[in-house]
Amino acid sequence: MVQDIVKTLINDGYVTVAANVHKISPDLIRDSTIAIQEITEHIRQLKCEHSFVRDGEEERDIFLVHRDGSGNKDLKYFLHISHDVDEYISRNCVLAKALESQCRNMALLKKLHADLQHFVLQILWEVDNGYEDIFALNLADAFLDSVRKSSPYGVTTLRGLWYPNQVGQSGARGHFDRDLLTAHLGDSGGQLNAFRTLDGGLVKPVSPEQGEILLFWGIKALWASNGKVMPLKHGSTIIPGQDRRALVQFNHVEVGRKIVTAEDSFYEYCAKFGVSDPDDWYRSSFNRIELKGGP
Repeated sequence: MVQDIVKTLINDGYVTVAANVHKISPDLIRDSTIAIQEITEHIRQLKCEHSFVRDGEEERDIFLVHRDGSGNKDLKYFLHISHDVDEYISRNCVLAKALESQCRNMALLKKLHADLQHFVLQILWEVDNGYEDIFALNLADAFLDSVRKSSPYGVTTLRGLWYPNQVGQSGARGHFDRDLLTAHLGDSGGQLNAFRTLDGGLVKPVSPEQGEILLFWGIKALWASNGKVMPLKHGSTIIPGQDRRALVQFNHVEVGRKIVTAEDSFYEYCAKFGVSDPDDWYRSSFNRIELKGGP
């Protein structure tokens, strides 16, 4: 069963995994979704400091973060749970005290984060065992190494997304994820869409059903495979009058010591290969174009 999942993931760039295959409790996924909403509302009502800049990064990107839609950012809140979140929370006595009433919710999120890491590790073991000709490094070992430490813009993170229903809300713009492999656990109040061309054409709805997990490659898979597997460009729409919420985990490995910047990295990689039409290359990737060379 896992072999079939990985084959589809390699060939198509994404795959939907049923609950009886990934074996993560549907109750845990549901309760974690509720937990993120409760923590978000609790911290916002207290109006205490709630977000941090991770060492080596330039913007607030850990715990509860608000982005106002300025620049190239979406209008959203997100809550991050990662291996180092307790360290950052402990630096802020007010926030640590405020979260005492949220111990159960925090425990649920940490449990889901750990279970997802275990599931992703199984997927990467299968990739390593069956596709040595595609990936030049041992992905499972690289993933295990990365989840034990922090690196700028490269920390495996569980993210609870909230796109509030307000003026100017349009959902997530089309983008690549900067990670190796994304695990998307579901949406409410909106729809996740895959773009089969870089300009946003040929949109295909890919939101998983309740209890399913959608797996898809991030931009680091492009680098780690020397262009043999393609990341999935995706975005989301909203339902007018509703908040959109989603639950997703970003799973990282280091690619050398390069800080990967997602969309820019795709075009940078195309330039290294001399690809004159990145859109055509991306579209054709679903037919497994084989390229020579590397980054």
